[in-house]
Amino acid sequence: MGEEEAEHPQNSPLSAGHHFPVGSAVEVLENDAGVRFVGTVVPLPRNIDPENQGKLHVRYKALLARKGHSDRLHEFVDVSSVRPMPPPPHKAGKRFEVNDVVEAYYKDGWWEGVVTAVVDGGERLVVTFEDPPDELEFAPSRLRPLWDWADGVWTWAQRKGENVNLAFNVGEKVEVSIERDGGDCDFRGAWFPAVIVRDLGNGAYSVELKDKNGGSVEEEVEFARIRPFPPILGDGKFGVFEKVDAFFDFGWWSGLIMKKVKMNEYSVFFEHSDSTKKMDRPELRPHLEWKDGKWLIEGGSEAATPKSSKSRRKSTFSDSRVSLKKHKPQIEHANEGTERVDEDGDDVEYDRERRSKRIQDVQIPPMLPLIGDDDSRAPSSAQKLPFVKHNAIWKSIESMEVLRRMPQRPHFEPLIALKENQREGLAIGCMVTFTNVVEASCRLKFSDPKSVAEDLQEMLLELETYGFQVGAVRERLMKLLKAKEEEERLVSRAKGIMEQIEVRSGRRGEIERDMRVISEHLGRLQEQLKLAEVEMEKEVEEIGRLQAGLEEDRQQVESLRADFEGVTASVCNGD
Repeated sequence: MGEEEAEHPQNSPLSAGHHFPVGSAVEVLENDAGVRFVGTVVPLPRNIDPENQGKLHVRYKALLARKGHSDRLHEFVDVSSVRPMPPPPHKAGKRFEVNDVVEAYYKDGWWEGVVTAVVDGGERLVVTFEDPPDELEFAPSRLRPLWDWADGVWTWAQRKGENVNLAFNVGEKVEVSIERDGGDCDFRGAWFPAVIVRDLGNGAYSVELKDKNGGSVEEEVEFARIRPFPPILGDGKFGVFEKVDAFFDFGWWSGLIMKKVKMNEYSVFFEHSDSTKKMDRPELRPHLEWKDGKWLIEGGSEAATPKSSKSRRKSTFSDSRVSLKKHKPQIEHANEGTERVDEDGDDVEYDRERRSKRIQDVQIPPMLPLIGDDDSRAPSSAQKLPFVKHNAIWKSIESMEVLRRMPQRPHFEPLIALKENQREGLAIGCMVTFTNVVEASCRLKFSDPKSVAEDLQEMLLELETYGFQVGAVRERLMKLLKAKEEEERLVSRAKGIMEQIEVRSGRRGEIERDMRVISEHLGRLQEQLKLAEVEMEKEVEEIGRLQAGLEEDRQQVESLRADFEGVTASVCNGD
């Protein structure tokens, strides 16, 4: 690294008070994000700030120092956040199974999660992440067991516990998922109301639920496919692009509000069937996810079960729309982003560092305007905003089609840190940016570069800090990004297949040339065989002619012998 990094006393591994000498491959934990990034310990510079004394100097393998440059990021890190590289995956000695606690390599870092499904006979595994909440599919090569490093010893977590405290009681009303095809109806992805009939042990229950004919049927269900009845939330009103559950075919199916048809009727899109249905308001409820004993609202916020529920399922509640009147929610926002490149240092991608902001006892002021919804807009004199609306452009902005479809209630709180005469202009810019992002996301095509969706996603993170509700737009972007990642995987696999085809085609050409040589040689041998057969026939004829002549000569000799013996006898006998 040059003269400035030479001879520093802390470059000695012994004097540094740790076991990470220069050149060591390590993993650094980003506490805010819960992700580990791979790096290398590099020499400390000669002159460092006092605040960095005793820290390690690490160069990351995949994170970039600046956008558009190839230099890797260097950083001073606390020794407590550093650990050696864990044992290689093959030392685990087993294939990954459901409930295995693992770390998945994603966005250039290792993220802790749990295997929740095995796909294609183990060729792909579904991993569920808790913070931030997500569910992604990985090849086994992108996973490793979760190893803990403490006091110089590696320990392997292996399996996620069965949470015995979350056991269900006989007679308890629950919802179950059925992971099978139901003939005319694919039940996968739906939750069906049921009642616990008996505990079968080993994490399995017998439940009673309605069948498609309206009768009752008893079925054995694993613990992982059972959840309690969700809490009743909100006032039954839903916004465009809001994620909901809709009840039909005796189950609750996840869908997306596309539009409000009339007072108590909504048009809902269902991805599992790629269809749209008109649903009455009583048939809809806010979409919730049950994970690790907590109800999660879209975006990862926790939803509290009502106070009447059992204490083993208590949790905090957060939803900015349905809990205005009755709850003081606890809201979490998870934002992403570090500049990074892929493992080989080729493809550059950029994210924001994941950060988590917890706001205690947040309650949206009832006077805050719902921009885009004329019926709920409060008088301008009562708006609780960090600025006063003077500009006439607000009327045009608030009448935009995007804001009519997706009413917003931004709080613009970050503007408080700015001068008052700057706030309104920046707020207008935020509104225009939001509408541009929504329109751009609607225009996105599958053929568009992945970077376009990533840039929009980064803009959503910024808008979210101003109070914009971006869940529906983010979901569309995430779906596209996942599809693009899958496309990249398939393209990469196709490239590998084409390379194999090319290699095998070359080998086939070599074999064809060998076959031609052999065939030509066989042709020459066949010609030689024919000539030999002709020569053989000639020899056979000649042998026959010679044998015939030999026989004629033998007969003449016999005739001569007989004549001689006859003459001799007559002379000797006096005849």
